[in-house]
Amino acid sequence: MKKKTLVIGALTYPSPYSNMAIKWLVEANQPTVALGLRKGEVEGVKIETEKLAYKNVDTIMLYLGAKN
Repeated sequence: MKKKTLVIGALTYPSPYSNMAIKWLVEANQPTVALGLRKGEVEGVKIETEKLAYKNVDTIMLYLGAKN
């Protein structure tokens, strides 16, 4: 089973690096989960706003700004 990548600081609008990272991960068929300040969806990956107990996470990608 492939382990997941967790993207923290995910945003729905296209210019941030978090959005580009999610798109790249989906294109690479990498299971991906996302956490952000606002709910939304990028390339079929739901952005959650609550900290959940994610299982089988192997990699965490952080995209945080001063407000986070």
